Amino acid sequence: MNERALVTDRTLTDLGLGAQVALFALRACAFRQTECGCVLRALQDFFGESTGERLLDDVDQVAKAIAQTGRRRILLSAPNSIRFTLDEASLVSAVSAAQSGDEALCEGHLHWLLARRPDPELVAYFCRIADRLTARGFDVLPPEEHAVSETPADPPRIVAGNA
Repeated sequence: MNERALVTDRTLTDLGLGAQVALFALRACAFRQTECGCVLRALQDFFGESTGERLLDDVDQVAKAIAQTGRRRILLSAPNSIRFTLDEASLVSAVSAAQSGDEALCEGHLHWLLARRPDPELVAYFCRIADRLTARGFDVLPPEEHAVSETPADPPRIVAGNA
């Protein structure tokens, strides 16, 4: 993967649990790594049996729709990678927009990602995913609002000598 496609000033953990769960599921679906049932069980642990299954189905439909209807290739990091791509940042922003009720902004992110206007059904999938994350209390803020702090809250302590 082209290093320029990666976001370099933050990691997936900086985006919050909702974004982590969404990208975990999306990468698993995009890379066809859902057959063993591990991803489903993880989502069921977070969301309950039926909601976890419905969330995975929705994310799988999103991955398929992007692959089939997009006019450009979407770059994804490897499954379980802590780093994320600029395209993944836009996917997270689309979920965040849907979560805040801004369907026009969600559609705008998807339009850019697909290089075409998204089908209303794809926007509806993003809204359902956002609703499921919200119901579990997983807020998804856009990556640009999760800037890494220049100064850590608790700076590391340097211990010298024989402590």
